[in-house]
Amino acid sequence: MAIGMLIASASLAYVVGAPLIGYINSVMGWRLTFIVYILLLNVIGIASLLIALPKHDIRSERGDERFFEGFRRVMRNRSALACLIGVIFAAASWSTFVYYSVSYFRSSFQLPTSVSAMLLSVIAVFFTAGSLYSGRIAHRYGRRRLTIIGLTGAGILIILFFNLQVFWLAFIVSLVCCIFGGIRYSASNNLVLEQIPEYRGTLMSLNTAAIGLGISVGAVIGGYVLLWYDWGILGIVFGLFTLLSAGVYSFLTIDPHVSVTD
Repeated sequence: MAIGMLIASASLAYVVGAPLIGYINSVMGWRLTFIVYILLLNVIGIASLLIALPKHDIRSERGDERFFEGFRRVMRNRSALACLIGVIFAAASWSTFVYYSVSYFRSSFQLPTSVSAMLLSVIAVFFTAGSLYSGRIAHRYGRRRLTIIGLTGAGILIILFFNLQVFWLAFIVSLVCCIFGGIRYSASNNLVLEQIPEYRGTLMSLNTAAIGLGISVGAVIGGYVLLWYDWGILGIVFGLFTLLSAGVYSFLTIDPHVSVTD
């Protein structure tokens, strides 16, 4: 539930941030958007962390040894490595869907920029709902199972989304896709952290790095596909990326908290 709430709170930033940044930009200009909005929020965030985070001493005389041991343990764990590989494919696909969905709406349906930004806010609400729901039911259905369900649903819907030529159908598909995406994101983050519970910090760092790598891969491949092909091919390529990620989780990972008979 904690992971689901953290991810949901991050996605809510799109709900508030997209229209607010557009308004500040139109009234004050893009420079003041950074000074008034982004800088202010960062200061508030840092102050909140300083006040709220526990102030216990986490230093250890053997900190360096635990640091390197954590990486060694992860590299020797097939399921943990598979989770990270699955994250790379999933992040490449999902980042492409998020970043290109607004451009797709504008290009295919001639929507104004302001309307497209509002659509992104609505989409973020459904992603938030999926994240929260996944956090609540992960203990009941299992992190791995929810990850696979989320990836499979999102992969099929990404293919449909970029190949639909009717605006309302594409919009509805994008909303359902975000529910599956939120379920997957929360569940997969939970799953990777529980692979080696005593080294959650190491796994969180590697998971974040894998997400960043996946986003970079998605940006490169997505740009190349759009340069030479069209939106429909983009959807097929990254829908297959998502389904490939689902296959990695299906055949190469385990949920340490679920027995084999379950």
